[in-house]
Amino acid sequence: MIRLAALVAAFLIGMPASAQEGRLTLLTDDGGHLDWLRQPEGLIVFDRKGADGYFQLWTMRPDGAGQVSLTAGRRELPGFHTGQPAWHPSGRWIAFQAQKAGIPKQFQKTSEPGAGIFNDLWVMDAAATRFWKLVDLPVSLDREARGILHPHFSSDGRQITWAERTGSGSKPFGSWVIRLADFRDDGAIPRLENIRTMTPLLAGRGGAFYETHGFSPDGLGLIFSSDVERGLKIYTFDVASGTTRKLTHEPRDWDEHAIFSPDGGRIAFISSRGLKFSTRPFELQTEFWLMRPDGGGQRRLTYFHQQGHRHHREADFQVAADSAWREDGRALAGLVIRHRPDTDQRGKGEIWLVEID
Repeated sequence: MIRLAALVAAFLIGMPASAQEGRLTLLTDDGGHLDWLRQPEGLIVFDRKGADGYFQLWTMRPDGAGQVSLTAGRRELPGFHTGQPAWHPSGRWIAFQAQKAGIPKQFQKTSEPGAGIFNDLWVMDAAATRFWKLVDLPVSLDREARGILHPHFSSDGRQITWAERTGSGSKPFGSWVIRLADFRDDGAIPRLENIRTMTPLLAGRGGAFYETHGFSPDGLGLIFSSDVERGLKIYTFDVASGTTRKLTHEPRDWDEHAIFSPDGGRIAFISSRGLKFSTRPFELQTEFWLMRPDGGGQRRLTYFHQQGHRHHREADFQVAADSAWREDGRALAGLVIRHRPDTDQRGKGEIWLVEID
C-alpha cells in the first residue's frame, strides 16, 4: 500500500510543470524493471522484491491499481529471482529472466534481474499459466559465470534480443555479447530459431559489456549501451549492414536504458550528466532524458537531484533506471531506485508516470 507521505509527494510533484520537464505521478512505491503493453489501457508488467529477498513478476493497470502477482510460488519456475519482463506486442507472451536453481546464497545479489548472472531466458503466457525455458546456460561458479540480461521483442513480435555474459575480461562487468533470434509461436509451444551473435565496435579489442534496450520501430536495428569505450554509451546497430552509430558521447557519463518511442521520433534514456558516477567504487546518480533518433536535441526530463525543484526528494542516492513508453508516446513509466533516510530499506524501487509535452 502506498504510504500517506508518498501520496502527498505524488500530489505535489503532479502539479503543473514547465514544458521542459516531465510531470510526475507515483504509480507504486514498490516496483522494479518494467514494460508497458502498447495497447489501449495496456497493463504494466514489472518485477518486485519479496520479503524473502527474491524478485517476482507482477502486473498493474496504467494508474497503478489492480496489482497482481504472476510468478510467486509457481512450481514450474526455479523459485528464485524472476524479473526484467518484456511484453510480446500481441499481449500473448511475456519474456523474462529467471535465476537458476542450486545457486549458492552468496550469489543472490549478483543474480538479481539488474545483474543477470546465473539467469536463463524464459517466456510465459500472459495469464501466467504456462512457462517455457528458451535459453539454458551452463553453470560456472567463478569469474566465468554466465548470465542473461534484458530481453526485448521487436514491434512485430517476430524477433527477440537479449544480452548474454560469456565470461570474464578486462572490463569491470566481464565479457558480454548481443544475441538476436527469431521468435516462433505458431503452435502451443513458443521457441527460438536462428540465434545470432553480435559484438558491435569490438573489432578484436577483447570483451565488453553490452546491455540490450530493444529494437527500432521498423525492426531493422537494435539500440544498446556498452562500455566498449570509456564510461557507458548508447548506440544503435543496423543488423543488415553491421553499421553502428554512437548517440551519446561524453566519456565521463553513464548513459543507459535507451528506448524508442512508438513512432520512432524520440528516444528516452538515462544519464549521469552533471551528477555522480564512478565504477570503483560503483556510485551512480541518474535522471531521465530525451533525444532524437540521431542523438540530437538531448534534454533532461527529471530533476530528482536538484535541491528546491518540485521533483526533488531527500535520499542518499537516486537512480533513474528502466522505463517503458505509453502507447501514445506522450508518457513513460519509469523506475527510480532510492535509498531513503526515513526507512531502513536500501535500493527501494518506485515506478513513476512521467508525462511529456
